[in-house]
Amino acid sequence: MKKEVLLYEGKRSFICILSAFLYAVGINLFIVPSGFYAGGVMGFSQIIRTLLVDVGGLHFGGFDIAGLIYYLINIPLFVLAFTRMGGKFFAKTVLTVTTMTVALSLVPTTQVVSDSMAACVVGGIISGFAVGIILRMGSSGGGMDIVGVIMTKWKRDFSVGKVNLFVNLALYGTCLFLFDVEIVVYSIIYSAAYSLAMDKVHVQNINVEATIITKAETEDLEE
Repeated sequence: MKKEVLLYEGKRSFICILSAFLYAVGINLFIVPSGFYAGGVMGFSQIIRTLLVDVGGLHFGGFDIAGLIYYLINIPLFVLAFTRMGGKFFAKTVLTVTTMTVALSLVPTTQVVSDSMAACVVGGIISGFAVGIILRMGSSGGGMDIVGVIMTKWKRDFSVGKVNLFVNLALYGTCLFLFDVEIVVYSIIYSAAYSLAMDKVHVQNINVEATIITKAETEDLEE
């Protein structure tokens, strides 16, 4: 039985790795080349990267440091995942975020479409679909996905996509002071497509209510 569980979890972890690379494809082929900003913690990581390059005058060659910044910000969130969601979720999340960081560095930032609307919608669908699959496999892409999963356990009206949208209000509000309005608008469209695609795929936040009628009063039943 233990072997079957290991094979089952191994398969789910492998799907998380593939999905992490798919997420990087959506970001590096559609969002980054168009100059748009992803939502959540990744978006803040991209802003920090831009400030380091444009304001700080730092240059990292062809390496996109946003992925590394994203990983560093996730370290305290890993602790939150372990304490609130358990060791299995924590281990899968660390594996997924590590793979994402590597994938974002390996997948070239090549522009495949020139139309801005197409880039933000297609990029949002691809990356949102990838993270939705990751969530279904009992893992997360880190960042606000961790907070979103915890929130769905606390209140049934929440979803991971909704939590991301709320955080993105602050993110894109910051972008308004740093970038052109057009960039912010397209980034918001990307975020909406991303959140919708993720919530469509992710069904972990479905709640089930059971009514049990019995005279038994035991601790096992209460649990």
